[in-house]
Amino acid sequence: MNLQQHRNRDDMKVWLSQAEVAQLLEAATDTQQRLSYSLGARCGLRSHEILDVSPEDVVDTDAGTMLRVWHGKGDKFRETPVPRDLATTAGSISGCTTSGAHGRPRSQLPTSIRSW
Repeated sequence: MNLQQHRNRDDMKVWLSQAEVAQLLEAATDTQQRLSYSLGARCGLRSHEILDVSPEDVVDTDAGTMLRVWHGKGDKFRETPVPRDLATTAGSISGCTTSGAHGRPRSQLPTSIRSW
């Protein structure tokens, strides 16, 4: 794990090495957990954003395949690049959705992701 002091804040930036990301993904016990970890590690999604992902959020644009985050930090919309293999997996979760925040479908991804 890598740590670096923020310039204007008291907390630290934290990120995982590629080997640590691989180790995290290997520790996943099922497809939904692996998808949750991948969305966080490979797309930079926050825990509450991961819980609101639905297949319709994966879109092809002129800039490549993107994942739409409707209610991110500060309740703002953003699009983040998503690797094609992860986009395919995220697009296949249609059978595991419930009603989420703001009336949108919500993935039934593991709640253990909230402990990040």
